[in-house]
Amino acid sequence: MNLRYNNPSKVAIIIYLILVIVLLSSAAVAEKMPESDQQIDLNLRDVDLKDAFRALADVSGVNIIADSSVEGKVTVKLKDVSFLKAMNLITKTNSLSYRVLDGVVIVGSSEKLKSNFEKKKTKIFKLENSDPEKVKENLSLLIKNKAIGINERTKSLIVTAYPNKLKEIGNIIEQLDHLQKQVIIEARIEDVSYDKLKDLGINWSFAKNRGDNKGEQISDTDIENGGSGILEIGDVSMNYTAIIRALKSTDDSTTLANPRIATIDGKEAVINMGQEVPILKSEKDDDGQTSTNISFRDVGTVLKITPRINNNQIRMNIKPEVSEVDHWEGSYPVINTKKVETNIIVKNGETIVIGGLISEKEINQLSKVPLFGDVPIFGELFKSRRTTKEKRELVIFITPRIIEDNGQADEEEKDFSASIHSKDKKDQ
Repeated sequence: MNLRYNNPSKVAIIIYLILVIVLLSSAAVAEKMPESDQQIDLNLRDVDLKDAFRALADVSGVNIIADSSVEGKVTVKLKDVSFLKAMNLITKTNSLSYRVLDGVVIVGSSEKLKSNFEKKKTKIFKLENSDPEKVKENLSLLIKNKAIGINERTKSLIVTAYPNKLKEIGNIIEQLDHLQKQVIIEARIEDVSYDKLKDLGINWSFAKNRGDNKGEQISDTDIENGGSGILEIGDVSMNYTAIIRALKSTDDSTTLANPRIATIDGKEAVINMGQEVPILKSEKDDDGQTSTNISFRDVGTVLKITPRINNNQIRMNIKPEVSEVDHWEGSYPVINTKKVETNIIVKNGETIVIGGLISEKEINQLSKVPLFGDVPIFGELFKSRRTTKEKRELVIFITPRIIEDNGQADEEEKDFSASIHSKDKKDQ
């Protein structure tokens, strides 16, 4: 086939365009990773890294610059590999990176290359659920604190970093800013006659010896005045209702409290039942003047519980404390305190019992002959007084339930309120 062009100027334009396209294509290729046609053999033993890159440049014909951050020695034995593979192997095994600029490969540490070739960017991350201070504390292991700012009003983090680091930080923030699960803790605190428990045949040690790992006790520490007896902990989920009915069948059991409290995973919940006792403290100043200050001390029953969720199990750190005024010495109360701390693992919705918190109380009894005992003065002859000691045991039932969302928590509260009202009607 013969092609004939009648217009010489058109032919010149076409030739010019072809040359431009070829030149542009060559320039575009030059900005990519340089390629070497030949396969590379490299055998180096305990040489400086800079010398290793110099040897690689010699055998490949590719221009390589190692910046000041390239340090240390390396041993290399490569046979019949491409230039790209050799470069990747040497840099990665020595925690180095490289960039290509105008057909030249520049090698250095990641941070040095970033500072030379990248600009830091600033991004705002708005948090939906988490505390900005807590998230910042977690991120401080990844990035310097001065690169993270907090906007309390918008509950946002302001982070300045290199683009690839910003992406990594964004992924971590997304994981940290999840909706935290809640735990609703229902507690029932009973003050029971120790002898009555024995009469009913209730022994808390049966629960912890079932061998099914329910109510597994991790640690138990007697902090202060643990009282007589040993702390007993176990699972009573299958017998909870029966035990409560047995306790209520006698007048020797008193329900001190039946509270329900919600808390976030990992946050301490405190149930405080008691009263504040005033404590007077006198002090003299430099002029000899005496001033009296009044402080208050909580006396009663305090239950502190910190739940931690792991799948469908809940690990609880439990600190029950029982205190009472034994007697007064002038204006100062002498307070007896029993404290215990324990860690226990239960499944979601199971009930565990803490027993063994035993105290001894004095009971003053008065008996008299009807009518004669009420006669003034002479009535004392027809009265008798007796002081007896009674052992009492504080029994704490705890049922934790995992709440996935606030809606479920609201439903739980409604169910609990309904159950309380129904109990009140039955008691009436």
